[in-house]
Amino acid sequence: MNATTLNLNRLLCAALLPLLFGAQLNCSHSVPTPSLAQATTQSASVCYDDGIGCGTPKLGAVHIGLLFNALPAQTTALMYANAQQAMLQVDRIGTYWDWFMDHNGNYSPAGPYLQQLDAQIARDFDNGVTPEFLLGTEAPNSMPGLPGPDNLPNWTYYPSEEAAFNALADILANLVARFPTVKYWELFNEMDSAGFTTLFTGAGQASCPNQRGQIYGQMLNVVVPAARRVNPSIHILMGGMGAATDVLENSSFSSACGISLDFDTGLPQTMAGFLVGIYSAGAGTNFDIVNAHAYADSTYSYGNPADVNIDPRFRAISASLHQVVLAQRDTSKQFWITESGTSGADDVNSGTCGGNSGLGSCIDQAQVNVLGSVVNDLMQNHLFDVAIIYAVCAGSGGTPNSSYNQYLLEGTTVNDYGYQILRSDDTTLRPMFSWLIQRNDCLSQGGSMFTTNWNCQN
Repeated sequence: MNATTLNLNRLLCAALLPLLFGAQLNCSHSVPTPSLAQATTQSASVCYDDGIGCGTPKLGAVHIGLLFNALPAQTTALMYANAQQAMLQVDRIGTYWDWFMDHNGNYSPAGPYLQQLDAQIARDFDNGVTPEFLLGTEAPNSMPGLPGPDNLPNWTYYPSEEAAFNALADILANLVARFPTVKYWELFNEMDSAGFTTLFTGAGQASCPNQRGQIYGQMLNVVVPAARRVNPSIHILMGGMGAATDVLENSSFSSACGISLDFDTGLPQTMAGFLVGIYSAGAGTNFDIVNAHAYADSTYSYGNPADVNIDPRFRAISASLHQVVLAQRDTSKQFWITESGTSGADDVNSGTCGGNSGLGSCIDQAQVNVLGSVVNDLMQNHLFDVAIIYAVCAGSGGTPNSSYNQYLLEGTTVNDYGYQILRSDDTTLRPMFSWLIQRNDCLSQGGSMFTTNWNCQN
């Protein structure tokens, strides 16, 4: 989602779902046909199983342990225990490049976040959770960059993209060396639109998704080889694509880029175009995992804002991205969704839940209906190898206006009804979290599916 909408808290709270157990990630699937139904059903028979993404798809969520926010040890332990019961197995740890830079834009081993990351990563492994390390941007003034909109910084330290890429290569290589047990590294976040960084989208001039992907591919070609020389076993996720929303919102721009003016069709096309651009830069060997985000129209605030259903978008994005990789004859990629969520603001603004005494219960069940349907479709049709729910903890955005407090359950406020699956006390489970736990119980007892109306089907 756009950085100006979800801000720093969303990235910080980004990351708990799938368990990455860590050896060789090289997962080949049978080739899908161009039809939607077949393109989204993948065979895992020739997968090299590294514990993640091969066989049954894995789930994840954003962010176990509330990184950089001190929680009581008992609260953190409970969070991990609940995650284990829900089969949430990966910690997508959200960081920013500038956290690891000095004021000249070079790697700084004295960064204050590094020791905190040492502790976070150790806690993940101690609790059977594999960390996925996201290096994103939406940085404060110390982050070098091209001139960007709103609160985004000016790229004052690097005279060119090449200089920026070389500096980032050094930073990533040093981080890989510091954290040798971390195998999954994600480079940038929603970099296909101008929300988090203008490094790939350009400043002051329009560019099509394919062109943006080419620049991103050029970055991969510089940054990744240096990191792999340090640790050849790492797996590189391309940054999670959020869709080139500035293209979709401009009909003449969309048309010039060959993007459908229909939002539902155009959104996965922008992601496919970005991915094609990466391959056209010769960067296909410099990433292992195709990565996107999937939210409903109500989150984007255009398309059909009354629509809170994510599942059709899951299917469309899966089909579109699989077809691109198929055309490249690339059988070495996995497919991940590193953000997917729905919030109380979505439910209120879309009209799904009205402002009445049952508002809180309606929002809670709407989250179950939306995300539960995604989970069930994911598992039945192997739409992606890994899917990460946004998010575990409060503070991740998506809260209704405070005027709705009067309609909510006693003892709760709008802060309990954002994207997260815990209440704002970081302890109490929302129904969606409980649903995931009961789903796991259902399957462990031989059930075939746990429905969104809480029934275990045999």
